Amino acid sequence: ASAAPRWKSSWAATARDAFSDKEVLRGIMGYLYAFLVALLYSTTGLLSKTAGGTLHPVLITLGRFVFGAGCMALLLLAQKKRIRLHFLCAPILGGSACKTLNFLTENGGVSLGYSYGNMVIWPMQTVFTLLFSLFLLREKASARQWLGTGMCILGVAVIAWNGRPVSGMLGERIGATALFVLSGFFSAAFTLFQKKLMDRFDAVEMNLSVFTVAAAMTLLPALLWGGTSDPASPAGVLAVVTLGITACAGNLLVVWSIKKIPLFLFSVIQSSSVLLSLLWAWLLRGEPVSRYTMAGTAAFLTGMLLCIRRQPAIKR
Repeated sequence: ASAAPRWKSSWAATARDAFSDKEVLRGIMGYLYAFLVALLYSTTGLLSKTAGGTLHPVLITLGRFVFGAGCMALLLLAQKKRIRLHFLCAPILGGSACKTLNFLTENGGVSLGYSYGNMVIWPMQTVFTLLFSLFLLREKASARQWLGTGMCILGVAVIAWNGRPVSGMLGERIGATALFVLSGFFSAAFTLFQKKLMDRFDAVEMNLSVFTVAAAMTLLPALLWGGTSDPASPAGVLAVVTLGITACAGNLLVVWSIKKIPLFLFSVIQSSSVLLSLLWAWLLRGEPVSRYTMAGTAAFLTGMLLCIRRQPAIKR
């Protein structure tokens, strides 16, 4: 009779000790931010496809930057901070170019294929981020984390493949696939720039500068190739506005996350966007879940547990 209270008090003490440890709490918050990024980005394919019904991919990209920058400016004003833009900072310019190419290739790929086609981005981004973080940032990874990362990449790749004929994937939609691979590379490169800049600038101020420069970079292509003879639908405009809001929130969460956990672990957790995209397809559109999806999900979850198990946060 007395064992139950002691058992409960033991678990309560363990939880209390964990949340009172600042380093453990930093790690927990870093993982939480990464999962929130995955949640937000899991909707981009569907939103881009909705907007692409009447809008050119370049216009969608410009809209994402304009509305995203507007949200960040409002955040600064709400915090009673002065809006300062850093146009002459080389990492800002490099990050802006990478983000512009990331959005252009993603929106272009979605316009050529299906809304869920951008799932290819996440395993490629994870591979590139892993290479950047280990060889450029010199982040350390244990054998267990290498194994876990490999299982996550394999799981996401199996989910994206989903048993389709390889000839079909690399045949008629090779253009969309190539754009998604490039998008994964530019997304990983942009995250690397964020990692370099996060100690020099406030997260909102930094991303506002990036989005403003990126909008300027996208303006000329939008004027040259973004014209459309069909009027934009209300659903398309709403989708672009939503894409801008998610881009704003997602990029801020990325900075807050990689301040607390290693970059390659962040990328692994962000890959769960694939699982969430499939969940939306199953819940909202009634699409079936195949055995490949279940096998890939099992591999991904196992790999993610190997990566984050007892992983300490970064000390600053």
